[in-house]
Amino acid sequence: AAALRFVHLGTWSFWADEVFTFRDAQAFPATLTMNPLPYACVAASIRLFGVSEWSARLAPALIGVACAPLSHWAGRRLFCRWTGRAASLLVALSPWHVFWSQNARHYVFTFAFGIVALVAFYEATKDGSVRWALGALVATAAVVLSHTPAGAFVLGPVAFCWVMAL
Repeated sequence: AAALRFVHLGTWSFWADEVFTFRDAQAFPATLTMNPLPYACVAASIRLFGVSEWSARLAPALIGVACAPLSHWAGRRLFCRWTGRAASLLVALSPWHVFWSQNARHYVFTFAFGIVALVAFYEATKDGSVRWALGALVATAAVVLSHTPAGAFVLGPVAFCWVMAL
């Protein structure tokens, strides 16, 4: 996963949407954006490693690498060890995931926090654990802070709780 996400990370120029991310990240937090979590990470990377395509893409690449073991963890917890391995392999080799992991955009952040939120919600409903419920709440907030329209993500768990309360 890491090799695929870091090869040629800074060799091509920004495309239009990355330019907006880069511009807004440089002004962050003075100009609070719609998706503050990825912008904060890109801003930190730019401040630490200088202004370049590579530094702007570093945080999404790191999150993209983390998505492979997160997928393994989710598959293993929800199903079995082999499902975890298959999920991890699919994410690690997915051209779509590699592409978005190499872009200064928010999609891999949303993906990563979504995985954590879903597993935490599942665990909370399975055993009634307050710790897992709080984890699901925090991860869901991170999903929304990663990509505001992903707030629709909340509808599934809310609908589940509503149906269970009937």
